[in-house]
Amino acid sequence: MRYLVALAAVAALCFSLSGAPLNVALGKSVSATAVVGAGGPTGDGLPVTEALSSITDGIFKPEVTYWQQAVWWDESQPASAGNIIEIDLGGTYQIGAAKVQADNNDVYHMEYRTPGGAWLPLVSIGTAGPFWLVTREVTFAPVFATAVRIDADLGDQYYSVAEVQLYAVPEPATLGLAALAVPILWLARRKSTQVGRRRGTRL
Repeated sequence: MRYLVALAAVAALCFSLSGAPLNVALGKSVSATAVVGAGGPTGDGLPVTEALSSITDGIFKPEVTYWQQAVWWDESQPASAGNIIEIDLGGTYQIGAAKVQADNNDVYHMEYRTPGGAWLPLVSIGTAGPFWLVTREVTFAPVFATAVRIDADLGDQYYSVAEVQLYAVPEPATLGLAALAVPILWLARRKSTQVGRRRGTRL
């Protein structure tokens, strides 16, 4: 029985190593370079923006949620013009994919900060249907980043971002552990079978 318990433990290890990719942006600090939540279309009745921290809280809004139920800004307002959302990762991570939930009819450009402090282009996130908040998934060549920032252009000058998730590239050491678990499973099963035969029992 103890061999079967060990077998289950190793199987659980394998499952955890091959599970969902790590969102390295979760809970990280978010800042804006200009005023958010000012202006907007008249009559919307939703002048208050969400907290900046909601962008990295790990929670997506239901698709096509109204665009102002997020962190939003009106580029036509002088105090909001040129706004950039920045996420400080608090360390260096290798990232290769992202999910961004933002207003559907705008283009968002993402840049990353290198360990040396330089900002470089990462990926552009285009428009998507049908309307309001829509999640886009993008992949790109893996880079080492200490922060990312998002700028918006085109569209109607009413921009909003609800959630940003950045996914780490699995490290070779992690993949090696997963591969190592395979022979461990086989040996544990073989040992359990031999013990059962000596005892004259069936497993």
